[in-house]
Amino acid sequence: MSQLSSSVSLPQIAHRGVPVVTTETLAQAYEVDAVSIRKNFSCNKARFTEGKHYYTLSGNDLREFKNRVTESNSVQIGKNSRSLTLWTERGAARHAKMLNSDRAWDMFELLEETFFRIARPEPAPAPSPISKRTDPERKALTAIINTWVGMAPIHYASARAQVNAHFGVTSVDALTVAQVKEAIQWVQAKIDALPAVPAPAPAPTLPASNVYHDRVKELERLEAKFMEFAGETRSRLSELNAEYIRLNQGAYAAMLGMIPAIQPGSKDRLIDALASQSYDAYNWIDAGLSRMRLAIVSARAAFIAAILASYSFVTTSSPRQTPAP
Repeated sequence: MSQLSSSVSLPQIAHRGVPVVTTETLAQAYEVDAVSIRKNFSCNKARFTEGKHYYTLSGNDLREFKNRVTESNSVQIGKNSRSLTLWTERGAARHAKMLNSDRAWDMFELLEETFFRIARPEPAPAPSPISKRTDPERKALTAIINTWVGMAPIHYASARAQVNAHFGVTSVDALTVAQVKEAIQWVQAKIDALPAVPAPAPAPTLPASNVYHDRVKELERLEAKFMEFAGETRSRLSELNAEYIRLNQGAYAAMLGMIPAIQPGSKDRLIDALASQSYDAYNWIDAGLSRMRLAIVSARAAFIAAILASYSFVTTSSPRQTPAP
């Protein structure tokens, strides 16, 4: 109950999330009889709009409303009532204007400041828009997935699939801007959970005159460039492969529908063989990238080994100087 004054106590009821009052309750607040409220409405019905100033309940809507308010004992409604009018804040204001009495205006101001503020729902937050590939958040997500792939034993396609599965989508193109931001944090948590990599042993100081020194530095720069290239290639390849799968759906089946089957089940085997080619191509490219990086790392390791061997040979083969007697 909402206590407006010592003489008026209004039941707190709402319809469709909107605070409302019955005709009897409004009449009690304005200190007039319910007949006056109904007469004003009947004579000026053109000034009222249903859904804006009032709601009229009947049939199932009325029965459900009766059951709800009866259970809460908030308002009494006649058992034989075939319809019920509920007044909104605007409807109550319009009646106060028609009555044009000090009591009506005073009570409406009190209703406006108290009763009609109680059950007013908070506006729903606007949904987050779908992200675009050009959004900075999407670029940041791609970059951190590349970092994850570079640090963990996982293919790029598998990493993207895990992100999609976590958010219940088939592609990152379906993620909202808010979800992309959350996905960045999720991938970062995956990176943070990776086992710590032991710090590499400090590289020995190489002789400045060593012929392989500059070659090692160039291979290190080449590896860094290649890692960036591989990440971008895997990202683009995954997007193109997904687009191919989307566009190709049903193509083989439509083609084979025009070819009579020689043996039962031959169509299914042929469809599987053709469809698998796209995945084989993806795996071949991914494997090629991995082997290229391995070749660069191996070449660099070979040069470092040659440098160390040369350095060791120089230090051990140098004649030891004996002190003069």
